[in-house]
Amino acid sequence: MRLHLLCERAIRFGLPAIVLLVPILVNPVGCRLYKLPKITLFRFTTLLLLTAWLVDRINRRGLAASLRRLLARPLVLPALLFASVHILSTVTSVAPHLSLWGSFIRVYGTYNVLCYVAFFLLIILNLHASRELDWLITLALLASLPVALYGVLQRSGLDPIFPKYDYSSRVVSTIGNPIFLGAYLIMVIPLAFGRLLVSLRALLGGNHPAPSRLSMVLEVVGYSSLLLLQLMCLLYTQARGPWLGLLSGALLFAVLLALRYGIKKLLLMAIAASVALIALLAALNLPDTPLEPFTESPYLSRLVISDELAAGRGTEWVRLLIWQGSLELIRSRPNIGFTPDPLRPLRHLVGYGPETMEVVFPQVYPPRLAYVEAREAVIDRAHNELLDLLVTTGVLGLAAFLLLIGSFFYHGVSLLWRTRSFKTQVSLIALLSAMFAHLVEAQFGILLPSAELLLWLYLALVSAMYTAETSEADLPPAGASAGKADRWRSLLSLLVVCIIPFFASFTNVNLLLADVYLAQGIRFRNARQYVESIAAYNRAIRVYPLEPRFYQYKASAYYELAQSISDDEVEARGQLLQAGVDAFAKALEMQPLDPEYNACMGKLYGYWARTVDPSKFEQAVEFYERALQLSPHDAVYRNELGRVYFDAGHYEEAIRQLKLSLEIDPQFSATHYNLGLTYLKLGNKEKAREHFETALRLDPKCDECARRLVSLQGEANAP
Repeated sequence: MRLHLLCERAIRFGLPAIVLLVPILVNPVGCRLYKLPKITLFRFTTLLLLTAWLVDRINRRGLAASLRRLLARPLVLPALLFASVHILSTVTSVAPHLSLWGSFIRVYGTYNVLCYVAFFLLIILNLHASRELDWLITLALLASLPVALYGVLQRSGLDPIFPKYDYSSRVVSTIGNPIFLGAYLIMVIPLAFGRLLVSLRALLGGNHPAPSRLSMVLEVVGYSSLLLLQLMCLLYTQARGPWLGLLSGALLFAVLLALRYGIKKLLLMAIAASVALIALLAALNLPDTPLEPFTESPYLSRLVISDELAAGRGTEWVRLLIWQGSLELIRSRPNIGFTPDPLRPLRHLVGYGPETMEVVFPQVYPPRLAYVEAREAVIDRAHNELLDLLVTTGVLGLAAFLLLIGSFFYHGVSLLWRTRSFKTQVSLIALLSAMFAHLVEAQFGILLPSAELLLWLYLALVSAMYTAETSEADLPPAGASAGKADRWRSLLSLLVVCIIPFFASFTNVNLLLADVYLAQGIRFRNARQYVESIAAYNRAIRVYPLEPRFYQYKASAYYELAQSISDDEVEARGQLLQAGVDAFAKALEMQPLDPEYNACMGKLYGYWARTVDPSKFEQAVEFYERALQLSPHDAVYRNELGRVYFDAGHYEEAIRQLKLSLEIDPQFSATHYNLGLTYLKLGNKEKAREHFETALRLDPKCDECARRLVSLQGEANAP
């Protein structure tokens, strides 16, 4: 019985702690300041709570019965189907390691999905009473208070955590990105408004004793203040996708409220407001309208997209080009890798694998994207949740997601018309509106830990509320106590206690510690203290050897150290470059289809061939060819390969490769510069001048281009 109470209390304390702490956690001493601490805390705590639940059920002989009852709960089967599709897509992935553990930037693989589903199930299995579910909503709102307040402080120029950064124009709070912050806020604003409505109704609903009335007034003031802070913070993000999501959620809130209570005027007002907002957006984007002077406002100007669309620039074009590439991936299903993909005919069903966007998108990378997004940017998301699912998990993944979301709205709306509790009704309207706001925003944005946590929390809340309203809450099954458990049950419990917490610690605590070492290594590298940098990277690798990016950082440090030493130290340079090759080999072992890793290996071998050992030329060409096979539309890789041929004295082949680079991107100044150098070596000064002039026109900051042109002009004027 003591074990049961201990496990039960751990779960009842741990689940609310996750909801409260995840959105506000940051790690100022790490490399990934915002996402990683949230994800690791969530996964670590969820796995510990899962351990407590399993041990309790195993020793109380209630595991099988609990699982049978669980399958009858609303949304459970769709959630398990969603998890199963991710497992299937991971098994069939073109990059299984990446699909399982997630990328360095997002840290969102199948491991995360399984933890979110476990969190969802733990809530359903352990929290039944309406007060417990209300408490989770209260904690979600309480967590949003420091998030919103921190954002408002940043707007005022007061940042107590990161004072050296200026976020006064677009705030990021504890979430780390204005758009991500907005995506989080639109999922809590409907809940705050719903609580405000409930408080107002209670306050205005009749006569109350003075102490009770005072507490109600304070409650109204508290929710009003929180809602105001949330709205201010959302405004300060200047994030258009979340703004659109909130307006969509507000419209659904008004429609559901009007339909549930027969308020026709509210319904008409909601429709009229929607029409007015559409007209406002149209007027802001049309020329010569009375609203044109207002488009200079820092906030209204964010709603003007017509100029950027017409000019072919801005984040609108980034999304359009990424959507274009994603649709091409879905349509053509290109082969990924160096050998024929045996599952290519099935990729439309199972996708390329969770988190694989960064290794498959280069196959269809539109060259124009380099002019509206940084060339070195990794395109690892489609900026559209449905397209992401289609590319990574296929039709099965999309269907599972739509089934899950459809079940949420079906059971939520059904319960809304069934329940007689005003508070439950308003809570359901708020949850449905928040989810709708998220779905609208997600078609223009990227999923993030805090919003994903709320998504699965809301799924669990609707499931639990529906079960509590329509049937008796399941009581914990009676059974033998831990002291009377069979020997095999004790052994199984011991295995669970040993394996799951160890796995949770290694994949989360160790990862977080490794991230701190990585940040140290980057600081040393920026200070050109390469030996100390390599030592820090080695510490990161020792505590968490599963992240290929750590090996890339280590290899880059060896490469830069080799560049920094004297040209006379040929042997030492060769040893350093070999160490860099060995580190890159480990990264490629885990992620062989990453074009960046292959290109970096080619770059390292190219420098080795140029400065130490010309025989390394062939390896340089080989790895660049591999990178180009994975990313055929990358003008940078083709240009760098041309430079490798140039450095080796193969000028005709260098010209061929550089011309291929210009076929991909005629406006790439670096390629024109390298062509100028190559023609200069071949004695064709006229062609060289032509390309140097083009390079300088495309990149006025190219001092070397200007110097070469002055030199050529001087030679032409010489007697």
